[in-house]
Amino acid sequence: MLLSARGLRWYPLMAAGHLARMADRPAEASRRYREARAVLEEIARGDRVPMGLPSALAVTIMLIAQVEEDPALAREALERARLADDAPLVRRVGMELEPLLA
Repeated sequence: MLLSARGLRWYPLMAAGHLARMADRPAEASRRYREARAVLEEIARGDRVPMGLPSALAVTIMLIAQVEEDPALAREALERARLADDAPLVRRVGMELEPLLA
């Protein structure tokens, strides 16, 4: 994804979420992923939508849904992937969140 200087905060937040998840700290992972989502949503409210933003939002929401085991977020992640018009991402989100979408 192409991000402005404001959006560059997304990368370390996602990395922190992944590290927390690997260390079996789901609450911290969720917090970091939610912070990353907030960064992307702030950018989405701007004048320009960077290339890849809809897909990045879908992935970020997918990770929150996985950590929190939240079916509503799983449905939102799938809908965001569809809105991004990214067929491989739609398949990935559908497969990874299948237990929550059932």
